Amino acid sequence: MLAGNPARLKRTGAAFLNQSGFFAKMFTPAGLGITAVVAGLGALAVAYAKGEAEQTAFAQSLLVTGGYADKTTDQLQDLAKQLDGMQGVTEHAAAGVIASVVATGQFSGKMVDTVSKTALAMEQLGQPTEKTIQQFEALGKDPVNGLLKLNETTHFLTQSVYDQVTALDQLGEKDKAAQVAQDAYA
Repeated sequence: MLAGNPARLKRTGAAFLNQSGFFAKMFTPAGLGITAVVAGLGALAVAYAKGEAEQTAFAQSLLVTGGYADKTTDQLQDLAKQLDGMQGVTEHAAAGVIASVVATGQFSGKMVDTVSKTALAMEQLGQPTEKTIQQFEALGKDPVNGLLKLNETTHFLTQSVYDQVTALDQLGEKDKAAQVAQDAYA
């Protein structure tokens, strides 16, 4: 480095470690044990940092929406652990989706679970989670038209569900209509 040739640093570093006997010591039983402990501590630190970041994301989502989700950060973390059991889903990925669902301020209680699970399942089929969340939001805002528009591409709607949602909407029960529409889509 001092001679102005930084490319030699890689070779010089390896030579220094070799001359110091570091490599030989590292491959002894004690060296391997120390290496395993250090690697384990590193993995633990990374897992802790991810968990802390997830808790922070949950807390921020709940704070921004005034706690509309009607869940605690611990309940959201438990949900992420449950969704970790889905094929192709990690707890960290599930936590990100849950935080996104909560941050919309549109879903509470069991619907947070339902929307999160459906978004992750649809992601496995190639649809971005954001799009699934937006579809659920559309069903909540305008259940009848949301159903018809969504049915144009997904073809999931039955006549009985449509009739039920329409009847509830006409009776002024928009929240119940939205619930039926969202449950049918899920």
